[in-house]
Amino acid sequence: MVNDDVNSKAINLEIKVAQYSAKAISKAMKKIIEDAAEKRQPLADYLSEKRKSFLMSKRNFMIKMTSY
Repeated sequence: MVNDDVNSKAINLEIKVAQYSAKAISKAMKKIIEDAAEKRQPLADYLSEKRKSFLMSKRNFMIKMTSY
């Protein structure tokens, strides 16, 4: 009995986490699509540009960290 209750609660918790994750991902995707539309860029080009700028900032961060 107790084991069934624990399993049920764990499953319900996993479902809630999945729902919140899906909502957060959906919200982030909508924001990215809106940003690309504002810049009047195709989504693929916008993401490529963002990826490059992210990689450059990550590279610069790593250089700063190793210079200390």
